[in-house]
Amino acid sequence: MNVLRLRTSPARHMLQTLTAAALSLVLGTAAAASLADVRSAFNGLRDGKSSPDVAVAIVEDYLADNSGSPLAIAYMGSVRTIQGAKATTPWKRLAYIDKGFSLLDRAVAMLAASAPRVPDPVAVEVLLVSGITNASVPKLFKRRAAAQANLESLLTRPDFEQLDGHSKALVYAWLAVLTSAAQPLKGAIYLAHARRLNQQLAEDIWSKR
Repeated sequence: MNVLRLRTSPARHMLQTLTAAALSLVLGTAAAASLADVRSAFNGLRDGKSSPDVAVAIVEDYLADNSGSPLAIAYMGSVRTIQGAKATTPWKRLAYIDKGFSLLDRAVAMLAASAPRVPDPVAVEVLLVSGITNASVPKLFKRRAAAQANLESLLTRPDFEQLDGHSKALVYAWLAVLTSAAQPLKGAIYLAHARRLNQQLAEDIWSKR
């Protein structure tokens, strides 16, 4: 499972695909967005290859037919948060970010529902998207406790081991950052795991502590 990063499509192809998808949605000529479209839009936004408006349009289209999906809600929460971070006016920035946090919390809360049980691969993806988004925002938003809870819960999921090395390195590196002050030994263990999986990525995330 490669959730946070697409490796098989060149950047230009991704941008052309996302732009065409968004234009088709506006014109009403496309089929409903798929989960693959959502992941591509999310990755493009995180990598700076897509605009927030493009990503939001694609995720909104998918969410329209999947309103009860915690995964769809988590992706919308993440893209709204990123949209807020890139907004140029303070009121839009706060409105989008607050909405994003609310959606992320809602998606994670849905995982605790006893019926219907969320399949483990979906739960893993929800916790990954929510955890990395919460960890990535500035400290002043006070989302680090939520990020740590998301990512430590993710480690207990059986399907965590099915994630690709890049995603697992992200999880361990951010957990190292999140735990290093209060639990330095635990933080050191997480950092060692991250470095073993992806040294460069681990050092980049570790510098954000």
